[in-house]
Amino acid sequence: MKALTHILFFTVIFGFGQSLLASKDSLYQDSITQILSRDISDSAKTYIYYSATARVKNSNPQLALSYAYNALELAANSTDS
Repeated sequence: MKALTHILFFTVIFGFGQSLLASKDSLYQDSITQILSRDISDSAKTYIYYSATARVKNSNPQLALSYAYNALELAANSTDS
């Protein structure tokens, strides 16, 4: 339940935050790093990386690949179905 709450919280943040950070990739990257440094579940981190990948795929493909790899690694090592 706690993981679901985190996922819903970050969905709202990304939904409204994307318009605020549209042209600020470096600020966005710093925000992602700051969020991921918190004590949250791996499933929430995977979702954050996935969302971040979609957000930067056109403006910064290399960063998007890095985020996607991190999401894949977390998902592969997860015991959560």
